Amino acid sequence: MLGIISDTHENVFGIKKSVDIFKAMECDMVIHCGDIISPGTVQFFKGLNIKFVRGNCDGDVEMLNKKIQEINGEFFEDTYEFVYEGKKFIAYHGKDRMKLKKIVEARQYDYVLTGHTHKKEDVRVNKTRVINPGALYPTVEEKTVAVLNVPKDELRFMAVNKPLDKF
Repeated sequence: MLGIISDTHENVFGIKKSVDIFKAMECDMVIHCGDIISPGTVQFFKGLNIKFVRGNCDGDVEMLNKKIQEINGEFFEDTYEFVYEGKKFIAYHGKDRMKLKKIVEARQYDYVLTGHTHKKEDVRVNKTRVINPGALYPTVEEKTVAVLNVPKDELRFMAVNKPLDKF
C-alpha cells in the first residue's frame, strides 16, 4: 500500500493520526506532497518509509532536509519520480498549475500525486490518474489522507478523525 499525504501545515494531531492510519493500512511507502512547514514536525513521521517533495510554504529547506535525514526519509526540491508496483509515479506539490497540467498531459506517468489546493481529488486524464490526498490544514473542515492499493488501482481517502476502515 502507498500512503499519500500533503499540506500538513504543522498539524501535529493530524500528522500523528495519519501515521497511525498508514501503519494500520500497512503502507510500505508514504509520499508527502509538500507544505509540511515546520522542521519540528518531521519527527512525527519517524518509522515510515517516507519521501517528501517541497511545497511552496516549506521555507527552511536546509533544516527540513536535516530533520528528514534524521528519520531516514528523503527530501526532493521539486518533483520525485519513482516506480512502485510496476507503475510510474511523479509527486509534485502543484503550486505552478501550468507545470502540473504539462506533467499530467505528458502521458509519461500512470499516477501524478499532488497537493497545494487542500482539496481531495481523484481524476483520470487519459491513462494518468491524478491524486490529491487533501490536507490537514487547520481550517480545512475535512482533513484527509489517501491510501492507494496499486495492484488493484483502488484509492481510499481516509479522514484522520474517523474510525479506520481497511480495504
